[in-house]
Amino acid sequence: MTISTRRPLRLVPSWSILFLMAAPYTIVGTVALSLVWIHRRAAGRRRAASIDLARLQPAAAGEPSGGGLS
Repeated sequence: MTISTRRPLRLVPSWSILFLMAAPYTIVGTVALSLVWIHRRAAGRRRAASIDLARLQPAAAGEPSGGGLS
């Protein structure tokens, strides 16, 4: 064997260590980004119904609370 054919075999351990070190960060990052994406997607659906204040009627003399929607 010549030196050029042995060289890739010497680099294999360093690449495998790099992938083993990067795997936990990749997994945790993917889970975190997924949770952020789900939270942002759900934020649009959680809004309360708006009340049209222009349609509210003033309270009548006998009503304890404000008027209602007609």
